[in-house]
Amino acid sequence: MATSRSNSVEIKCSDITSISYIKDSLVITEGQPSTPPATISQKGDKWTITMECGRKGNSSVAGQFENLSGGKNHTFSPVSSSEKPSNLNFYFEVQVSFKTPSGTKEVTLVMGQGHQTLSNNWWIGGNSVVCDHDQAMIIILKAPTGETDQVYSLIGVTNCFTLLPWVN
Repeated sequence: MATSRSNSVEIKCSDITSISYIKDSLVITEGQPSTPPATISQKGDKWTITMECGRKGNSSVAGQFENLSGGKNHTFSPVSSSEKPSNLNFYFEVQVSFKTPSGTKEVTLVMGQGHQTLSNNWWIGGNSVVCDHDQAMIIILKAPTGETDQVYSLIGVTNCFTLLPWVN
């Protein structure tokens, strides 16, 4: 019998002003229980996103995550040797607002949970996520002119992503 569990991921960044769950964005392995929406809390520069749902990996869910993110160069997990997930338990989208030199910018990120060795690892993806997989992961926010507004180095551990702003 499938069991619902509390699944949490953290995002740390001093420039984030809000994070909100995008309604009806949860994609989960068929037959697994879920209770969206995700709950989101903040303590200082740390945001915790929690989704109540089951955990069963599926390659179709992973493929949908990769496609929605924009391909393997737009996905990142700090504890995976792979460029893209082979199986994910589920994924969902969040809208993240950043304060940047030119004002507030919003970015849609895709958060997915997989399984790596002895723990459930998290993936982050989206069109604003750029990864060469040989170098540091970054997120680029574009100003209305199309120029780069802010760049964040993206590092992490199993269930926590830290975004560090580069100097403009």
